[in-house]
Amino acid sequence: MKSNVLWIVKTAIFLAALVVLQAITKPFGPIVTGSAVNFVLIATTLTVGMGSGLIVACVSPFLAFFLQVVPLPIFFVPVIALGNAVLVVIYALILKKAVNKSTGAKLFVWIIAIVASSALKFITLYGGVNWAVIPMMTAIKGAAVKAPAAIFSTTQMITAAIGGVLATLVVPPILKAIKNKKY
Repeated sequence: MKSNVLWIVKTAIFLAALVVLQAITKPFGPIVTGSAVNFVLIATTLTVGMGSGLIVACVSPFLAFFLQVVPLPIFFVPVIALGNAVLVVIYALILKKAVNKSTGAKLFVWIIAIVASSALKFITLYGGVNWAVIPMMTAIKGAAVKAPAAIFSTTQMITAAIGGVLATLVVPPILKAIKNKKY
């Protein structure tokens, strides 16, 4: 019971931190905000686990929308949640398989995890936006809606990679330091 409560608390802290971080970094543009979001998604996955990472990945876009952090129509929010989920799952699965086969993940495994998860998030977002959301919005509004599509271009892959690199560099040493701490 105690471990379930701790898991819920950790997940809630990461979710809250992500929404606050989006609001704080919004004035700095999509590269900074996107990188921060992806950092938190991967940090959550590394520290609490894939299940927690998935919850943060899927719930945070809806919270950001309802708190007006994301200035996009609601149609984009499920696609963003799906892209975030793909990032978390691919990253976690690659690392889990590598860690289970050896004493720890080697540098090339971390790189593969970052590149693969970033590329698949980009493909998910790009495809979802350009092949589902924009055609649906065009049908509803009667005119092509192309401006939001630019947000879901290669910028997504870049911000996912930046967030992944930062989380990969920062989180494991912190976890190791906490584990070795004597009270």
